[in-house]
Amino acid sequence: MARGGDNGCLLVVDDDPEISTAIADYFQRHGYDVDTAWRFSDARAFLSTNGYDALITDINLPDGSGFDLLPLCSRWTGCRAIVISGQMDGDMAARAFEMGACAALAKPLSLRALREALQPQPSATA
Repeated sequence: MARGGDNGCLLVVDDDPEISTAIADYFQRHGYDVDTAWRFSDARAFLSTNGYDALITDINLPDGSGFDLLPLCSRWTGCRAIVISGQMDGDMAARAFEMGACAALAKPLSLRALREALQPQPSATA
């Protein structure tokens, strides 16, 4: 699925240009190919036409919810989803995990923690 990044292809969705740019720049420096979207509708279009190894999405977008992007990500085998929010609480995190997210992180973000969340977890049976 990767289009050129050594580590895969990500879609970063956040309506704050500073946050989305910081995340995209960080992951590009670490060998990822990154697309960014600031709106739900743009992210939905990216997910319907491109394959991604991971989705990093804010929950509260101006024209929709990042939660509604999770099923679109799951159509790609191996696509990992991470939700981020400035209002992250236990209920929001639980909903994210129920919908298939591998992580739910509160803003302000640690970019290193975000990168670690993208790493596949070792199998419990290994």
